Amino acid sequence: MPSSRWLLPGVLGTAWIITMCYFFVKGYKSSRQIIKVAFIGNSFQFVNDLPRVLEYFGNGLLQQDSMLHGSLNFYTMTLKGNGMFHRWNTSETAVNADGVIDYGACTLPQILLGYDVWLDDYQDFYVDDGKNPCFQDNEYLEYATAIRTPGDENNETDDYLSFQEHVPGPPWDYVILNDQSMRPTDWNNKRNRSGHVLETTYAPMLAQGQTIPILFMTWAYWRDDFDYMDTFVDIPTFTRRLYEGYQYYAKILEEALPETQQPRIAPVGLAFLVIWEENPAFWKEKLFSATDHFHPSPHGTYLTACVVYSTIYRHLPPAWTRFTNPVFERSRRMELDGDPLPLPTEDEALYLRHIAARVSLHGYMPKSLFQTADNGD
Repeated sequence: MPSSRWLLPGVLGTAWIITMCYFFVKGYKSSRQIIKVAFIGNSFQFVNDLPRVLEYFGNGLLQQDSMLHGSLNFYTMTLKGNGMFHRWNTSETAVNADGVIDYGACTLPQILLGYDVWLDDYQDFYVDDGKNPCFQDNEYLEYATAIRTPGDENNETDDYLSFQEHVPGPPWDYVILNDQSMRPTDWNNKRNRSGHVLETTYAPMLAQGQTIPILFMTWAYWRDDFDYMDTFVDIPTFTRRLYEGYQYYAKILEEALPETQQPRIAPVGLAFLVIWEENPAFWKEKLFSATDHFHPSPHGTYLTACVVYSTIYRHLPPAWTRFTNPVFERSRRMELDGDPLPLPTEDEALYLRHIAARVSLHGYMPKSLFQTADNGD
């Protein structure tokens, strides 16, 4: 049996080591930089709640806010702003720490700059389609303005300033942007219009906020009941045109923004195409909504989140996010219609993480992307 004169120092030494390790780990987590991310887009983001999925991946070190509106494009987002009034008021998970439904920011200037001088007279400057919570609910308009604009002697917003921890104002580190799902393909010659509004409207606000744009390249889908689908030929051709469109958008922003704010592309559409090539049954049965076959399923949103996270951080989300039940616990909306879809299993999540790593970290390009009808192959 060890002598007691050696036992006590040994115990004390072990306790000291454990204590130091505890404070080291705690200090390491608290010292890591908090990343602030804004989300601007349409239903490809709000179905299954991509912003809150990314927030969960961030484990307390990613703060987010959003301005989302279904069916809109880069241009119409500037006219209508937020469209979540009838989308995110359906569950208790939408309520934030202040007991208010977390609809997000009202307009493009408010999300990117933290203020919008036109909001007091929004009827004169914006299109009210009945979906913007700020235009339908004056109390929410006051609240959304207060939590994003610091109070002073001329601005009575002090009652809301505590919520700054939950919905941070600009500057943002990154903003996630996606266009309507067909416009980047130059469908009906719309690509140039989106590029023009990125250059003339988005870029100046991004520059003012010193924010890095991340272009969320969306995915190709197929609906036989859509009259225009034949113009996209097939999934690889559709994807290639999306890829070219987002490259075009990136080039516009590259020229409009300083070197420190050069845009990135989150190649979500390429990840979908890899699965279409290598695992077509999974692509058809797992990645899309069961009711409309082009909005993302939970599997599709999980893959999207992995690609976007990797584009921001240059590495995959934490390994524990492969357990997906808690990933979607705080989602403000899942399926648009119909019964809830199953979440990815651990094995499926590991597979989707592998696909995300290949395209977003290792630069893998799907083979069929270069064998499309546009190339004459």
